Amino acid sequence: MEKELNKILENTLHIFNLTHIPIEIEIPRDESYGDLSTPIAMRLAKTLKKPPKIIAEEIKKNIYENYPHIFEKIEVAGQGFVNFKFKEEFLLEELIKIIANHRDYLNFDIGKGKKVLLEFVSANPTGPLHLGHGRGAAVGMALCNIMEAGGYKVFKEYYINDAGVQIKKLGHSVYARYRQKLCDERDYPFPEDGYRGDYIEEIVLNNELSSLLKEYNLCKDTFEEISSLVNNLSCQLMLKDIKKDLADMNVHFDTWKSEKELYDKGMVQEAIEHLRDKGLIYEKDSALWFKSTVYGDDKDRVVLKSNGEYTYFASDIAYHKYKLDRGFEEIIDIWGADHHGYIPRISSALQALGLHSENFNVLLIQMVTLLRDGKPVQMSKRAGEFITLREIIDEIGPDTTKFLFLFRRHDTPLEIDIEKAKEQSADNPVYYVQYAHARISSIIEKAENLGVKLDIQKIKPSNFRLNEDELRIVKKILSYPMLFKSTVKTREPHRIAFYLYELAGLFHPYYHKYRVITEDRDITLSRLALCICAKIIFKEGLTLLGVSAPDKM
Repeated sequence: MEKELNKILENTLHIFNLTHIPIEIEIPRDESYGDLSTPIAMRLAKTLKKPPKIIAEEIKKNIYENYPHIFEKIEVAGQGFVNFKFKEEFLLEELIKIIANHRDYLNFDIGKGKKVLLEFVSANPTGPLHLGHGRGAAVGMALCNIMEAGGYKVFKEYYINDAGVQIKKLGHSVYARYRQKLCDERDYPFPEDGYRGDYIEEIVLNNELSSLLKEYNLCKDTFEEISSLVNNLSCQLMLKDIKKDLADMNVHFDTWKSEKELYDKGMVQEAIEHLRDKGLIYEKDSALWFKSTVYGDDKDRVVLKSNGEYTYFASDIAYHKYKLDRGFEEIIDIWGADHHGYIPRISSALQALGLHSENFNVLLIQMVTLLRDGKPVQMSKRAGEFITLREIIDEIGPDTTKFLFLFRRHDTPLEIDIEKAKEQSADNPVYYVQYAHARISSIIEKAENLGVKLDIQKIKPSNFRLNEDELRIVKKILSYPMLFKSTVKTREPHRIAFYLYELAGLFHPYYHKYRVITEDRDITLSRLALCICAKIIFKEGLTLLGVSAPDKM
């Protein structure tokens, strides 16, 4: 619908001798106002030096004259909105297009092959993934799927923070627990700032660790003597655990980039020298500073401390330079909401490196609270301080976990009621949506078994007999391309999840109210066509979200 109206409005604006004008189209909140609406007349008032209502009336008159076969009603409302109601025949022609070739109908070339790097999760490999990491993983993977479907060339990357003091703390924690558990030294001192979750003991008792350390004697070697090895092995085993959790959520990465590798290859020093050559590095108080204020940051930032150590920001500059060096035209980072204050400095670094600010986007992931019996679940035995992603995957499954993570806007706090997540009801959004798909699959299978077939080559709008409830579903289905485009534009995957829930909310009552397969052949074929289209959209949307679309439940 939106695509056709956009073309019509573009053609209509020629009466004002206007071309290449951005056209905004929206779905009215109240369906009594029509199927689609545009505020274009108000946008043109200043340019044309006319009142918006007069412009709107001219647009209405021209479209009525030239496209009488498409619109049932066009109205001017408010200060100059133009509201459109499509003719049923046009809507049914669009429905037939979906059935005939849904791949072509749902083919979007918004990105035009633009090369994008999407970095997400990137959790420190010092402990299991928590719910916030899981939400970031779901959002990142869904966004990648959506942007690829929208014509972008997207690469997924996980940045491994394996060069900081946290890795030393992890190694020291593993070493101390090893001495306590395997060296019969129960009183061996555990580091005060060490990681105390049960996962540390899991690493210690892991046969793989013992195999890798078979040439060493941790019961005799001091931590200082063996720290580098223990740190690296502990990090590797933790990463293996992280990769398994992500794989079970069907989240996969094209590349895993190590921070340690940036240092080992001299890429951090090279990045700072690159900025120095551009006159953006200066010395003060025996430290090196980056002139980030030149690009909008509130203060300049230290990149090399007076003791000769690089800051975290220095390695982040090197990492983002590495992103640009690989030819990516857009950079998307997905971070925890607590990193909000870090955006201006990374943005300033990327601008200094040559990336326009509009091609750097950060999605902030808000915290997730797990409820059981209406009360927040605070602690995890395995992690010690937080609920792990693994715990919720094991309890409610990856599909439910992902869909719930995606059911609200990523930058708003999320509560997940664990009991409702297990229900087979509308209170469990993923069940509600998947069950709609399964019900439709069952209807189509039953029709096939009865020999009822939809011949798309012969069917015409005049063959359809649809009531108001069915037309409401048709309009919802036909609004999907518009919804998809807005999702790509805003980088907000939750829009698709919520759309699917709304579509399911139209289908389930319809299913209970009407029989699809009836004695009337035209009604049966009309309803079957509606079901086939709905199934296509449910399948498409769920696939983009990384959630399965079962045929049976």
